[in-house]
Amino acid sequence: MIEINLIPDVKQEFIRSKRLRNQVISVCIIITIAAGAVVALLAMYVFGGQQLRDSSLNKEITNKHNQLKEVSDLTNALTIQHQLDTVSGQHDSKKIQSRMFDVLSAIVEGSDSGVAVAKMSVDPEGIVSIEGEATGGYKALEQFKKSINATTFSYMSEDSSRATVQLASNLADGERSYGENADGRKVLRFALSFTCDPAIFDRDSKSGVVIAPKRKNATDSKIAVPKSLFSASTVEKSEETE
Repeated sequence: MIEINLIPDVKQEFIRSKRLRNQVISVCIIITIAAGAVVALLAMYVFGGQQLRDSSLNKEITNKHNQLKEVSDLTNALTIQHQLDTVSGQHDSKKIQSRMFDVLSAIVEGSDSGVAVAKMSVDPEGIVSIEGEATGGYKALEQFKKSINATTFSYMSEDSSRATVQLASNLADGERSYGENADGRKVLRFALSFTCDPAIFDRDSKSGVVIAPKRKNATDSKIAVPKSLFSASTVEKSEETE
């Protein structure tokens, strides 16, 4: 069988182009409908679903709030908001207990008695507890205690004036015993406690200086016994005969 194509090539190209155009238009229409559906769904969620969710959450918040209002003494309960409101006040009122390291360094070096501190603690009331050892025995311990009692703290007060207070009060002895240190030397192990002046740890005490006495100012001969009580001994001379 013989077939004769009576459609010219130009006409065939036109038909193929038209068919392709129709396919492209159909795909674009489908994509446009799909995009419109997505936009419609998003709009429904934004203007409908979120409104319903916000309304539900607001209603839940209101119910919880009403439940909390029924709790007695709610204002006295500790809440996060109350904690945040008191952070600044707590910071301003907290003590600078790190100054105790400067105090400890001053009294140990000021005593110059061979005392070594093994343990130190400071409680919130400002009571300092010290455990240590003295290679010089009881004499060195007494010198160390006198150094504590003679140490002062100078600072700039709120009115910009210089003030000076005693470092310690209520100095009390603890347990004492003889033993050997790591080097095998005989040492006196001791414990003592004293109360620091509140100004030492106060944040308002600016430019604080710990003033420890020198060793010669912390001994009995300097503190307890005046030098005027003693005089140099005289030498008796015998008469020489001619």
